[in-house]
Amino acid sequence: MRLQTQLLLALLCAAPSTALAQNAVGEVFATDASIKGSVVFASGGTQVLSGSQVAAGASAAVLKLQRGGDVRICPGTNLSVATSPSGAELMLSLSTGSLETNYRVSSGSDTVLTPDFRMQMIGPGVFHLAIAADGVGNTCVRPLASNNASVIVTELMGNATYQVKPGEEVFFPKGKIAGAQNTTMQGCGCPAPEPIQRAEAPAPQPAPVAAQQSAPSDTHVQMDAPFVFQGDRQQPPDIAYSVASLKTRGTGDIAIQLQPKVLSPQAAEQAAKELKKTQEAREKELAKEQELAREEQKKQEKLAAKQQERERKAQLKKDKATARELARANKDREKKEREELRQQQAMARREEQQQVKQQAAAAEQAKLEQKKREEIEHQRGTSEQAKSSDGVFKKIGSFFGRLFH
Repeated sequence: MRLQTQLLLALLCAAPSTALAQNAVGEVFATDASIKGSVVFASGGTQVLSGSQVAAGASAAVLKLQRGGDVRICPGTNLSVATSPSGAELMLSLSTGSLETNYRVSSGSDTVLTPDFRMQMIGPGVFHLAIAADGVGNTCVRPLASNNASVIVTELMGNATYQVKPGEEVFFPKGKIAGAQNTTMQGCGCPAPEPIQRAEAPAPQPAPVAAQQSAPSDTHVQMDAPFVFQGDRQQPPDIAYSVASLKTRGTGDIAIQLQPKVLSPQAAEQAAKELKKTQEAREKELAKEQELAREEQKKQEKLAAKQQERERKAQLKKDKATARELARANKDREKKEREELRQQQAMARREEQQQVKQQAAAAEQAKLEQKKREEIEHQRGTSEQAKSSDGVFKKIGSFFGRLFH
């Protein structure tokens, strides 16, 4: 695998103690990535130090963090990496492009900076995220498979803040939180890797070993690096890079053949001092950013607590109003039920009275009918007695009539 790396000339000529003063971020594994900043060549990849920039080429580059986890730098993305003085906290910066984080933050917080937003990943939690930004400020945050933590997004040019919850993907159009949408944008994350194609090739012929004595624990590397030295300048130019082509040949010592013209010791020492000042300034800026992040987190927690208290009071007030309405409704219902019961009782009394009257009328009617029957019986008996008396008298008259004749 060939790694073409753009290096600052002064960094290659600086003393080893200067590189050791910087914190190592991790190792870059890529086929066509470029690096600006301090690096240490390793057998598997290129180890970058705090303050470096990694630019991915046509394929994604993977930054395996020394503390664990990795950051995938998507094709065409230029990413700046820096650590806190202790090396426990990380700051990632990009202008445009995409990246994917996949690591755990046990304590403290990491920061991702875009031209419009500051994204704070506060531990503890696993941050498996895809983050992207384009040239007009469109920014997205998309959770991936193992993400289980929230991200606090703050506008750099405003006071708006948004908390991206686990499992929530958010799109911020034109660098503003006000128009946040629960969707994503095209290119939010790295494209899927192309399938690996295997081909048979003859084994390469071993290159001649350098004359330097090797130790069995390092890697043989051959580097052809043209350097430019201008003796009329006391300090190197602001932008002076050299392209280094590294070819890994196997295990063993690092055999480096260099035939460059290098900087003078005074210029190299001056460059090392400038680099150290820049690194210290970046570390101070990072510490300040992290302090602001912690203050912002406390502020958000206070605001959230106040909001929860307001919601609790509003809910309590709503519950009381609901209880009053329910009590009023129960009272009205009981009143209505009592009124209906009173009406039913009155109706029952009226019906009972009506039945009593009807029974009394029926009894009176029965008495009248009985009296009429008695009168009729009496009249019938009287008539029969009268008829009987008339018959007797007639018989007596008839007897006396016959007697006197």
